[in-house]
Amino acid sequence: MSLALLPILLLGAIQAQADFRKQAADRRSDLQLAASRSAASTKAKLDSAFVLLEALSPETASPYCEPRMTSLVNRLEDFEALFRVSATGEALCASRPAKVYASSEVIRSTAWFQRLKNGEDAVVLRSPGASDAEPALIAALRVERPMGRFDGAMAAVVPLRALQPDVTDPALPKGAQAALTGAEGNRLTAT
Repeated sequence: MSLALLPILLLGAIQAQADFRKQAADRRSDLQLAASRSAASTKAKLDSAFVLLEALSPETASPYCEPRMTSLVNRLEDFEALFRVSATGEALCASRPAKVYASSEVIRSTAWFQRLKNGEDAVVLRSPGASDAEPALIAALRVERPMGRFDGAMAAVVPLRALQPDVTDPALPKGAQAALTGAEGNRLTAT
């Protein structure tokens, strides 16, 4: 009788193993899709910051620049500050005082300003003025004169809480965690 049932037991074991592998592959696929959606959401938020900076750039010469930027920061929860600095690092227009643009020496010494000055069009880095309790990113765009010479930067301070990965995605298993990392692999924020 044992020999007669052996093929059925072997077939059952093979099917169970195949089902287990299929479930593992499905879970891996779900995790990859959820991570892709979360990354796309974060990228869209940063892209919208750059679009806003580009749209505000011509208005920085206006006498109403500071009240307009302050109003935008107060209405848009994804921004802590918006500001425009000159090629020498002087704050030309800012939504509100912050350590990030406290003095021209501080601005000129920051990595994001140096990278823009050296020719990069856009930069996203951890904000040097942010605290560990309230971490933030600087999203900055290079501003050029008509002939292409560096004329300063438009920048936004984006709190990392605004970029927090979404773990409420129904594709994620219970207890799933997510993190946002920088280009160097450093963890910026996590759930």
